[in-house]
Amino acid sequence: MIPLDTNQAGNRDFVRLASDTYESIHSSFDSLIRSLELATVAKDRFPDAVRAELAATAELWQSKSDSFDEILTQNDFLQVSTLEQIAPLLPPQRALNRFALERLRPGFSHMFSEYGPDRLDVLGTVMSSIGLEDPSISLNLLDHVLEGAPNFYVALLMKGTMLLESERSLTEAPYIFERAADNPPQDDDRRYYRVLALELLTESLILNDRHTDALHACRRIQKIIPPTPYIDYQVARILAQMRNVTEALPAFMVVANRDPSFYSLSMLDDSFSTIHEQIIDQLDRRTTHWAQSIDSVMEKAESVILLADDYQLTEHPSIAYGQKELLEIQQQAKRGSYSAYRELGRDKLPEWTKEWVGKVQDTLQQSVDAKHESIRHYNKGLLDLIKIRRIQWLKTWGAIALMLGLAIAVLMVALEFSVITALYFFLMWIVTTILFRLINDAIFSIKLRKKRKDPAILAPVEGDVDRIGLLRSEMLITLEHISAEEPI
Repeated sequence: MIPLDTNQAGNRDFVRLASDTYESIHSSFDSLIRSLELATVAKDRFPDAVRAELAATAELWQSKSDSFDEILTQNDFLQVSTLEQIAPLLPPQRALNRFALERLRPGFSHMFSEYGPDRLDVLGTVMSSIGLEDPSISLNLLDHVLEGAPNFYVALLMKGTMLLESERSLTEAPYIFERAADNPPQDDDRRYYRVLALELLTESLILNDRHTDALHACRRIQKIIPPTPYIDYQVARILAQMRNVTEALPAFMVVANRDPSFYSLSMLDDSFSTIHEQIIDQLDRRTTHWAQSIDSVMEKAESVILLADDYQLTEHPSIAYGQKELLEIQQQAKRGSYSAYRELGRDKLPEWTKEWVGKVQDTLQQSVDAKHESIRHYNKGLLDLIKIRRIQWLKTWGAIALMLGLAIAVLMVALEFSVITALYFFLMWIVTTILFRLINDAIFSIKLRKKRKDPAILAPVEGDVDRIGLLRSEMLITLEHISAEEPI
């Protein structure tokens, strides 16, 4: 008998149970990934769009497997929080794996501690025998427990899962899980345990070809928890097995809209054989649609890069980093899968367009504004130069001309010219000097005005700024349009 308290997890049998559980889940991961990889190269069976999606999904599940390993390395045995992290990572048909992980939770024992030490010992013995080839003894022990406690949730789930895993008395398993679903433990999260039992009930009903009842079990789950891709996938799967094509395809598309990886899973699932062709057509159409839109956006992005390069903006550190991001986006687009296109079109490209293209436009606009300001200051400086030159002339040559004219007028009076004649001469001297100054200023002003910079020289640059803005708007509109065409 093993203790169910993981504080005593040094116990050899408990460690074996954990090891077997993790190995079983890893085997599920490996099997799924291997199936996806084999299907990827099946050129005669699947078109290019499907095989590209299969390859993308293989990478996705490999990353989930890696995440599973990372969580395990951080936890010797699963805590409540880590189990919640692991649940979305589990491969299809996850209910059995979920319950296998549930047995490793530190709080697992509290769900049956109220039933007394005798039953605790029996369940401990059953736990230590999990994974052995002959489950007969464990099943008999569980029957003994259930005779005295017929609604004992943990014992019910353990018996039901052992029946499924050993493929014994499959027809009895649904009845066992139904009882468990109706009698979840007195726990703070009764809904969680009810859903777990209902998921196992669904799997057992599918194995017994009781599709109507399995569909009903899924509907019960949908009433308890928010929509999840896994449960929606089970609904579509059951409808397809029932050959209800009119409902199966829309139900499947609800799942695919939320998580495209289910396209690939459906290709490996014979349950969807009745709607395989329709699913492939949908995937091919959507892949083509996204590919065309992504190509259009990429062409516009290349145009922006060429404009940025013309103005040497690509040497700017932040803009250079954005260009590097685009290269990574282009590499991802070459994968040709619907998932890759969809991720690019909904997340990466819109963000890159808003951030990077917007930065190119803003940087170029700032450059234009700075040049406009420079031209304005330069032209104003030329006009100020005329004023400065005039003032300097008045202080020097103007004063000399005034004194010279006055001296000549005094000399005329001394030479016995009339005072009126001397005054007239002095006046004409002043007028002539002023006219000469004005003519000289006009000639100098004409020369300076020829040196003025016309702000119109920046018109082509301003046009490029507007062009970048237009390209940016068109890119975002294209991405928003293609995203809006897919129902969520």
